[in-house]
Amino acid sequence: MAHYDPLVINRAEGAWLTTADGRQLLDGVASLWCNVHGHARQEINEAIKEQLSRVAHVTTLGMSCDTTESLADELAKRTPGDLSHVFFSSDGSSAVEAAVKMAFQFWQQRAQPKVQKTKYLALNLAYHGDTTGAVSLGGIEYFHQLFSPILFATAVNVSADLPTLTKHCVGARNSSFRLFAIVPTSSENSLRTLLGERFALPTRSTRAQRQPKEAN
Repeated sequence: MAHYDPLVINRAEGAWLTTADGRQLLDGVASLWCNVHGHARQEINEAIKEQLSRVAHVTTLGMSCDTTESLADELAKRTPGDLSHVFFSSDGSSAVEAAVKMAFQFWQQRAQPKVQKTKYLALNLAYHGDTTGAVSLGGIEYFHQLFSPILFATAVNVSADLPTLTKHCVGARNSSFRLFAIVPTSSENSLRTLLGERFALPTRSTRAQRQPKEAN
């Protein structure tokens, strides 16, 4: 691996990270979308403390927890459609892996199985995670070049433009597709593909010219 100097963060508040040497940096990606409500939110910290004082972890393998049940009920109420089941996962990659397996199992074990549904539809330049199934669905060329011997070859990547998406989605119902994977894009190439040239995304050079907010 090429040498690099990682940023060492020792505290954070709201949308700002503070490095070990005192610099303040805007957490523009919310710690890779794992902290979208901001850092050091008192109400969130108090809720975590309260939960830890009762029970820290309960497996979902044949068990459940009242907190899990309440969250599942709330998600089902707020989600459009007839959602009545919630699958909790520890991270995005694991969620994608579960979705891949669920889609396969659904078409294989239904009352009238459709064994011809063997393909997955996904977007070019999409990133779904780093696990094997997630990489197979993704459109990151580097991952496919390096890990191609262990990826499943049924993923079909399509363009993110609306006419192409409409064509594939309309035809997918009676085709061999069993899952359409789509998540918010994260890479600069993906954003350029979806947004076009109307938005000028910052380059490495322009980022380097920006000065971080002065520490208080």
